[in-house]
Amino acid sequence: CDAGSDNTEIVRILDFTFGAINNNSTSLSGYEDFTSLSTNVIRGEEYAFSISTPVLEEPTMADGYIWIDYNHNGEFDAEERTYGWYASPNGIISNQITIPSDALLGPTRMRVLSRLVFGSTFLPCGNAQNGQVEDYTVNIVPKAPTVVAQSFCNTATVADLVAEGTALKWYDVESS
Repeated sequence: CDAGSDNTEIVRILDFTFGAINNNSTSLSGYEDFTSLSTNVIRGEEYAFSISTPVLEEPTMADGYIWIDYNHNGEFDAEERTYGWYASPNGIISNQITIPSDALLGPTRMRVLSRLVFGSTFLPCGNAQNGQVEDYTVNIVPKAPTVVAQSFCNTATVADLVAEGTALKWYDVESS
């Protein structure tokens, strides 16, 4: 869905960091498409993020939200709002996001929004009067399976295996 802002003079996103994404944004555009910037995230894991906005003077307050389209339906549903903040006095917001264990795998849109507080909840779509919206890509991958070392072939263990390509073949030594 479309989103943006009519004015970024007071509130905008100066820098966003999440996983391998570290984007210093200098534009005054109300919407920025940074979906070419991506990071891999693992289901069930927690990741730190940081957002920098201009330092505001009282009584001006800013808030913001992060959504991730975990179900890949092209919309940012209410349950996909992964973080919300209100009134960071120093212009820096840092926290953690946990990727749900049932999130769909693959490239997924992430929306970051910062706006001037006007007393109402901002939705992920539509225009804010003052603020900025940025979209990124997170690539959701499954958690790696746990491998327990098993001894075989004298002293070799599963930890000694080297996988090449995508196919592994196991042979029963006793029957060959």
